[in-house]
Amino acid sequence: MRNLLALVGLVVVGFVGVGYYLGWYHFSWLPGKDGKQHINVEVDTKKIGADGQRGLDQVGEFTKEKLKKETVPESPEFVGPPERKTMELLNPAPKR
Repeated sequence: MRNLLALVGLVVVGFVGVGYYLGWYHFSWLPGKDGKQHINVEVDTKKIGADGQRGLDQVGEFTKEKLKKETVPESPEFVGPPERKTMELLNPAPKR
């Protein structure tokens, strides 16, 4: 259970860090009149949605390219089984 909680914490910290780097959040600290600090957090949900969609599109293109490369055979023609001489060279008969 502790490992699961640590994993959730890591995901949250990673999401906040990546989001701050990509400009999804803006933090600002303002001093108040009574000496207290006011912290404002702005969340740009439109940018989060656009970046998420762009990321999904890139993942889709990447997987399409990988699947396309895997389905294309390297040698399009069938060569056939090896000749008998080749087989004898590869697997010589034991000497008696």
